[in-house]
Amino acid sequence: MKILFIAPRLPFPLLQGDRLICYYRLKALSQEHQITLLTFYQSKQDLQHLAKIESMCHEVHAIHLPRWQSRYNCLTNVIGSKLPFQVAYYRSTEFQATLNRLAAETKFDVAHYFLLRMAEYQVPAETVEIIDLIDSMQLNLSSRLNIGKPLSKLFTKQELQRITTYELDVVNRFKHAILVSQRDADYFQPTGKQMDVIPLGIDIDLFRPQPQKHDGTVRLIFAGHMSYAPNIHAVQWFVENCWAELQARCPNTQLIIAGADAPAEIVNLGNRSHITVTGRVASMAETIAQADIAVVPMQSGSGMQFKILEAMSCGLPVVTTSFGLGTIQAVPDEQIIVADLVDDLIDRIVELVKDPKKRGEIGQNAREFIEANHSWHHAAAKIRSIYQSIKSEN
Repeated sequence: MKILFIAPRLPFPLLQGDRLICYYRLKALSQEHQITLLTFYQSKQDLQHLAKIESMCHEVHAIHLPRWQSRYNCLTNVIGSKLPFQVAYYRSTEFQATLNRLAAETKFDVAHYFLLRMAEYQVPAETVEIIDLIDSMQLNLSSRLNIGKPLSKLFTKQELQRITTYELDVVNRFKHAILVSQRDADYFQPTGKQMDVIPLGIDIDLFRPQPQKHDGTVRLIFAGHMSYAPNIHAVQWFVENCWAELQARCPNTQLIIAGADAPAEIVNLGNRSHITVTGRVASMAETIAQADIAVVPMQSGSGMQFKILEAMSCGLPVVTTSFGLGTIQAVPDEQIIVADLVDDLIDRIVELVKDPKKRGEIGQNAREFIEANHSWHHAAAKIRSIYQSIKSEN
C-alpha cells in the first residue's frame, strides 16, 4: 500500500518517546508498504539525520519550520483562535502546499497522521485518514495542573481548556485513532468512537540484559528525557521524600538520573551525596543495563511509560507507582514492584537492595514479559491489520 506518513519532526535522534515510536513505526511498516514521509525540521543540524530516515522510506519531504515562526504562530494564537498551542505551533502554509502536491502526484491508500499536532492538515477527501495520538493530551495535561512553576501551571490550565474539546472533536474525523493504553482510550468515551489500543514496543535486541558490576554499590536509575515536566516532578518528589531515608538504611546505594536536557533544578541534585546526573548519554540502553534497580515514581503524565518497558527489557527490577504502571499488564511482585506511599516505596527498594537473588528473579521475569508482550513486531502487526482492513473495505 502507498502510505503518506505525516509527522511533526524527523524521528531521529531517538531522544524522546514520540520520536522512538515514529522511528520504529516507519522501520517496521516500510518493510511491507511504500512510505512517503512529510515532516518538519527546525535547523540545518536536524538534517544530518535525514539519511537515516530516507533509508526506510520511499520518499522523505522535510519542510523548514524555524523556531521564530513557531513562536509567532503561538503568539498570534493567543487571541481570536481556540486552537491548542501545540497545534498552532506547527502551522505552515508551505507544509500544506507540499501535502497538496504529493496528494495530486500519488494516490495514497492511507494518510497516517502522527500526533494530534498534525490534525489541522488536510488531504483529499478520498484518502482514508488515521491518527496516531499515542496518548490523550487531556489526561496528560490534567495530571500536570499542579506541578511546575506558577507560569507553567497557568499555561497548562489554558492549554487544557483548548485541548479538551479539540481532541474529542478531532477523533471523529478519522477512520481510526490509535492510543497506547486503555486508560487514555477511556478519555474518549464521550465521542462513542472505538479507539485502537496498541501498546508500545521496545527494541529487545538493543535493550537487553548485560553483565552487572559487583563492586558493592547498588545503582538505582531514573532514565528519561529530563525536560519533560512529569519526569522532572517524579525525580524531585523521589529525592525530597525518599532519598535521605534510603541512604540512611542503605548507604551503599547510588542514584543515577540519566537523560538529555535536564533543567537546573535537576542538574543541581547532582551536588547531593551519592546522586549522579549524567545528562545525555551515548547509549541509554547500556546506561540502564549497567544499573541494578529502576525507580520510576511517576506522579503525573499519560500514555505508557517507555522508561519502565526499557528497564524491564534490560532485565532490571522496576519499582514504580500505580500511576507509572498504568495499563502495563505486568504482574505486581512477580514482574514489577508497585508502591504509592512513601514508606512503602522505600521499604520495597530496600528489600531489593538487600536481596540480590530477588532482584535477579524479578528482573528475569520482567525481561520475559517484554519479549512476550512489547516487541515492536507486535505493535507493527496491529497497525498492518488496520491498514489491511482499510484496503479490504476499499
